[in-house]
Amino acid sequence: MRSGFARAALSATAAITILAACTGQPTAPKRPSATAVQFERMAINSVLRAGFTEIRDKGFVERSTADLFIAGLRNISKLDPELRFAAEDGQLILSLQGAVNMPPQPILNVIRPDDDDLQGWVNVAIVMYEAARRASMLAVQTEREDLYQFMFDGALTQIDPYSRYSGNHNVSLNRANRNGFIGIGIEYDMRMDGAYVSSVAENGPAGHAGLQTGDVISAVDGKELTGLSREAVRRLIAGPTDTTVRLTVMRAETGEKLSLSVRRSLIVPHTVQWTMTGNGVAVIRVHSFNIRTSADVSQAVAAIKDSSGNTVKGYVLDLRGDPGGLLDQAVDLSDLFLDSGS
Repeated sequence: MRSGFARAALSATAAITILAACTGQPTAPKRPSATAVQFERMAINSVLRAGFTEIRDKGFVERSTADLFIAGLRNISKLDPELRFAAEDGQLILSLQGAVNMPPQPILNVIRPDDDDLQGWVNVAIVMYEAARRASMLAVQTEREDLYQFMFDGALTQIDPYSRYSGNHNVSLNRANRNGFIGIGIEYDMRMDGAYVSSVAENGPAGHAGLQTGDVISAVDGKELTGLSREAVRRLIAGPTDTTVRLTVMRAETGEKLSLSVRRSLIVPHTVQWTMTGNGVAVIRVHSFNIRTSADVSQAVAAIKDSSGNTVKGYVLDLRGDPGGLLDQAVDLSDLFLDSGS
């Protein structure tokens, strides 16, 4: 039995006229199996339906389904700057800019669904995305996460200037920034001879083990890093908490070859910095709210009082650019400075 999406997609496809561009067609990659294509469409269908339903129903400004999808589809040039989308006279047109001073070449022409036809608009987004990937050598390298990004970003501009879409990668980073991550506490860049350590987290496992900024990690647990990608090195260093990883390190300053055993543990990024102004006012900068923010601010206040001989005249909390984070940490931070109220 075909899924409801498959039936809807077939009916929508019957209304689609595909116009082959005259020039600039890239060599087609290996065609995926019918099963893979169907799975991809079902996955995209599910995410777009859920996402646009939330945006439409919970936005601060009321917008039709059509308005939101058209705003998203106008963002399709994010896949390739040469892609063009237009909504004209009941038609939705996808084009690809060809030679300079020449009009764009039509790729796809779709009959516009009714304004409140959610499934119809989802189908349009899917076939537009598939057509773009067939026609563009840049778009063919993208994944469905790129589709979600440009569609949701475009739709959100219609209802709320403060909302944004965070994809899988950003969600993982945000979660790590809020709750911490298991690791050894270093940042590094790949070079010909291994992983160059660009920073070492203060009070982190790597720092405690003796690793320094400027060191080059040439091997992890005996495996040479020469020729490996950054992701491959990350997988070698990663592991469960309270386990050890052995790093072979070249120290540039002395030319020494070291073997360091580093115990993996929870790393929670520091989000607080402070400075003193010339007039005795302390400025506390909070970059985001994670599980240690209120404790870090409390420690900063204590350090400020100690360094100023307890003569600080006042505090400025600098939250500019702070994207937010854990609400309970924001409440706990407020309690450090407020005696009462809510």
